[in-house]
Amino acid sequence: MIAPEAMALYKRYGVLSEREAASRYEVYRHAWETTVAMEGGCALDLARTFIMPAALRLEADLAASVRRARDMGRGDEARVRQYTRAADLVDRLYGAMEGMEAALPRGPADVVRHMAVLRSIVDALEAITPDSYWPFPCYGEMFFNFSN
Repeated sequence: MIAPEAMALYKRYGVLSEREAASRYEVYRHAWETTVAMEGGCALDLARTFIMPAALRLEADLAASVRRARDMGRGDEARVRQYTRAADLVDRLYGAMEGMEAALPRGPADVVRHMAVLRSIVDALEAITPDSYWPFPCYGEMFFNFSN
C-alpha cells in the first residue's frame, strides 16, 4: 500500500495523497496487528483449556489400555504405537503452547508462525482422537448433523 509503485499509481490517478496512503496503511497495520494478537491469544486459550485436557485424557486412556493388555499377557505393540503417537503429540502441543505464549509479545509475524505450528499439531491430534474425547464438533457434525 505504501510501496513506491503504489504511491505512483495513487498520484497518477488522484486516488490518495502520500499522507493519506501512509495514514491508511498505519490504520490497517494496527488493525491487523490487533487481530493477530487476539487470534493468537484465543488459539493459546483454546489449546490450554480444551485441546490439552482432551489430549491428556486420550493419552491416559491409551496408557491404561497398554497396561491392561500387558497384565492379560496380550500383545501390546499396536497399543504402544498409538500411545506413543498420542504422547508425542501432547509433548509437541505443550511446546507449541509455550512458543505461542512467548510469541505474543514479540509481534504478529511471530504469532502467525506459531499459530501455524499450533494448528498443525492440533490437526494431528484431532485425526487420532475419538469424537467422544474431542471438545469441538468435527466437520461432519457441523455440515451434516441436522437433528439438533
